[in-house]
This record gives sequence, structure tokens and C-alpha cells, in this order.
Amino acid sequence: MRQVLIRIPTPWGELPIFSFGIMLVLAFLSGTWLAARRARREGVPPEAMWDIAIYVFFGGVIGARILHMILFPQPGNLWQQLVRFIKIWEGGLVFYGSLVGGGIGFILAYLAIIRRLGIRTWHIADLIAPSIALGIFFGRIGCFLNGCCFGNVADPAVPAWLTVRFPPLSIPHRAMAERGYQTLFGFALTSPRNMVHDARTVALVEPDSPAAQAGLQIGDVIVEVNGHAVSDGDALLKHLNELQLQATGPHATIADLHLALTVLRQGSVLRPDSTGGVAPFRLPWSLPLYPAQLISALDGLLLCGLLTLFYPLRRRYGEVFAAFLSAYAVSRFFIEQIRCDTPRFWAGMTFSQLVSVAMLVVAVILWSALYRWGEQTKH
Repeated sequence: MRQVLIRIPTPWGELPIFSFGIMLVLAFLSGTWLAARRARREGVPPEAMWDIAIYVFFGGVIGARILHMILFPQPGNLWQQLVRFIKIWEGGLVFYGSLVGGGIGFILAYLAIIRRLGIRTWHIADLIAPSIALGIFFGRIGCFLNGCCFGNVADPAVPAWLTVRFPPLSIPHRAMAERGYQTLFGFALTSPRNMVHDARTVALVEPDSPAAQAGLQIGDVIVEVNGHAVSDGDALLKHLNELQLQATGPHATIADLHLALTVLRQGSVLRPDSTGGVAPFRLPWSLPLYPAQLISALDGLLLCGLLTLFYPLRRRYGEVFAAFLSAYAVSRFFIEQIRCDTPRFWAGMTFSQLVSVAMLVVAVILWSALYRWGEQTKH
């Protein structure tokens, strides 16, 4: 994971360039180049493909963002929602939203470009189908670098090299903590409602975590965090939350994520540098997860290759696009099984699985329509 790919020095400070945005640009450029290259061989003006791609790309991004905000609503006024809409580097692009938005962009491109040039609509659809799959490849690499669209906790029997762990306080790490699979800092505190123990008391230390290896023990009362005194449980939680916000900002680095705790143990105050004290430690990484983003990226790359091989074998315009709908609907349905970031809506299926089923039905209808009324290609 590398949310910020590079940092450009400016007179006003460092300008972060986000990996997700770079991958979107690569998806656009490589996919359009591929479609334009094939279009030139078939007598379609390649510059038209670049014009069409702009409509489809921006329509796809807008559609993907809107659908994510519908599926995962957050409180806020209109201005806050607009700011959230722009922050795509925080994750939040749903592919099926991009498919709808891209379709709307394609309709606009048809009205502005395709109809004027007299190009067959299904011919254009065939030309861009492998490019969409290639875009999925780059997009999912972007998801991996960003930390979104992550997989579920891997079965312990799965070899470590087939899993992936994400940095401290990353999106997957925070999600695992919210679901109770692990803690954010390697330890948990006594509930504030507990009237017996101080709310700063350590109630749990994860085995083999950096906190445990540093010597933190159950029953320790945390009185200082990184040199800042904490007088009660609220002050401790506030400081930990501030640390989390600082560590997850665009200018943060993994090197910043460490804790130096002064604890009260059996009536003695133990500082990090004292004998028997808790040594400074780094925060834990996420549990081993299924590499859903990388599997999705590989799926897109394989699909691009298969569609490219199938392209010269098609008999009717539109068959390549129908093949894309069919194959992606099936592969996406099964990939969703190892995803952890999307809720289940109906019959134990996620929204994307439900759309996959609908897409497969549409693909079958399209295959049938092309077989009966489709225009044959000219080889």
C-alpha cells in the first residue's frame, strides 16, 4: 500500500500526488490507446476514440462516485458532501456505478460524435470492451495502493504469501478494528462505564503484537502518551484519536506511527526508558487479508487478454462487448465473496453481486438479440 506515490516540494509545502489518481490516468491513457490502435486497423478514425473516451471516462468516474455515496451515505451539509465527492483518493468508486455513468457518457458521445461520423454503435462497443477490462486492471492496482476495496480476513490455513497485510491505521486496519478482529494500537482499554478500574487501564494486550513485545501488560494504567500527560480516560482517548487523525492524513508516513507509554504498575510509575517500563513500539499492521484488489486486477488483465483473442473470431458486431458483460459478471460475483468492505443486501449477497446477476441476465438477452438481429462483421 502506498496512498501517496510522490511528494512534490512547493513554496507552500509538499504537494502529495495520490497513487489512485495516477492509476486512473494510466487506465484512461492505456485503454484509449488500445482502442484507438484497433480502430485505426478497422478504418475508424482513432481521434474519434479519444473524443469518445473523454465522455466515457468522466461519466464513469462521476457515476462510480455517486453510487458509492448512495450506498455508503455519511452525514454533512451540501458543501461537505461536495468536498467528499472530490476526495476519490480516500476510496469510494463503485465499478458498476462507473458502468452506468460510462454508459451515459457513451450516449452523449453518440449524440455528439458517433452519429455524425456514421460509426456502428456496437462496433464502438466492441472496440472499447478490452479497454474497459484493462482499465479494471489499473483501477484495482490503484485500489491496492490506496487500501480500499480490501478482502476479508484470510483463513489461517492460507499460506502467508497468498495474503496481504496493510500498514497501521490504514483503511483495512481500521475496518478490522471496527469489526472487532483486532485493535488499532495492539491493546484495548477498560470501558469508561467500568466503575471499578480507571478508564486508562489496559484491559487487553494482543498476543505477539508490538505492544506485547514492548512489555505492556494487562492492568497497566497509561498516564503519558508520547510525553503528553493524560489525566483521565477521556483525555487518553482524545490523544489516541488525534494521533490516528495525524497518522492517516496525506502527509503522514509509517515512520510516524509509534507510541511511547508511561504506565502506572503496582503503584510504580514506569517510563519508557526505565527498567521494566514499556519500550517505545510501532503500531500493529492489519491481520492477513485476502488480496481482493490484486485478484480483481489479475481478473481485469486476463479478461483483456481473452477479449483481445476473441476479437478476430467474432461474427457479429457487439459480441465482444457481450462477452465482456458475461465474463465480468461471473468473475465479479465470486470475487465479491472474499471482499470485506461491502455490506450484504439481500439473500446474503452484496450490491455488486446482485448487479452481477442482473448483468448476466442482460448479457444473455444481448447474446440472443445479436444472434437473431445482429449485423455480421466484415472480415
